[in-house]
Amino acid sequence: MDVSGFVEDWRADGVGGVPYDPRLMLVTVWWCVHRQIRSPQQMARQCRESVSLRMVWRRGRVPSAASLRRFLTGHRTGWHESWCRCWPHVTRRV
Repeated sequence: MDVSGFVEDWRADGVGGVPYDPRLMLVTVWWCVHRQIRSPQQMARQCRESVSLRMVWRRGRVPSAASLRRFLTGHRTGWHESWCRCWPHVTRRV
């Protein structure tokens, strides 16, 4: 999947917070949403406690609830592009 919309909004210089890789953040959000976890606090807890997400965040530097909240509310370009690409596949299954 093309994540260029998320990468465009990502500041690698660290200004505005710890620069988490947008691909890892996207995997984390999708994993949590698939399991009916929508709260950034619960997502952050899962990053620390779930074996699957601990494998994604190998170095033990997991995102905080505030970082996940910023990722969810920001990145308008990335969310729009991923939604437009995924929606045709979702509607075909239904």
